Amino acid sequence: MKCPSTASATALRRLLEQRSSPSSATSGSSPSSTLTAKEATRGKLSARLEKALKRSARPPNTPPNGTRGSKGGLRVAKPPKPPLDRDWCLAYAEEAFAREPARPWLERVPGVGELVVRFVLPLDRCTPANANRHRPGWAMAKERSTVLALLSGQLTQQLDLTGWTWCADGRAVRPCRREPLPGRPMMRAIRFSSIEADDTAAWWKVPGDCLLVPRKRAGRTVPGLGLLRDDRPSALRTARWWEYAPRGKGFALIEIWTGSESEVSDG
Repeated sequence: MKCPSTASATALRRLLEQRSSPSSATSGSSPSSTLTAKEATRGKLSARLEKALKRSARPPNTPPNGTRGSKGGLRVAKPPKPPLDRDWCLAYAEEAFAREPARPWLERVPGVGELVVRFVLPLDRCTPANANRHRPGWAMAKERSTVLALLSGQLTQQLDLTGWTWCADGRAVRPCRREPLPGRPMMRAIRFSSIEADDTAAWWKVPGDCLLVPRKRAGRTVPGLGLLRDDRPSALRTARWWEYAPRGKGFALIEIWTGSESEVSDG
């Protein structure tokens, strides 16, 4: 028994041979320099049959190289982006801070207290809040788990996790600080990109939430690294701004500082 794709290919090939055979014209007719309507139609049909034959020649159960677009065209899948070079990003940030701001209205806020930890994230993991407004819950949970994996991987490279506990997010187990930073710590969020970000975009919201202590919501535990107790202004001082970076080399820098000892949260 022939495969359906093989049978269709055979039928199309036979039909193409019939279409390409010379027409039964009269022997006394003189050649014409212009195509008749019947010959033009036959040529179009032959071209369509050739395309259909090429499509059916693909072996069965073999996916195409890409996905179909909204209009039916073949869209080749893009290769995955290489991971960020953390050392290069930190070196670029230090060089940028040593220079004058790229725009005269940019205001850089110095860190308060001692630097605790620094995180580097790709820009596609720091999407604006309005872009996530209509995303389903499962997509947001997957996004949060991805950001948690990036943050926790860099956390283990910078801090001694002796005495820390662990928190599960349904996909993996993440390290979690037993007690959050005391007082009113500070978070600096700097976005390096070729296009200036909107001040109200809140692109730092998802990474900032991943740094909070685990908490209950709708009967489930929302995981976090446990560095910050809350993201309210009374419990966390936040500074964010934009810095220029060449196109294709952007990243986001998240820094956690101990804050001033005189600033104590009211709880």
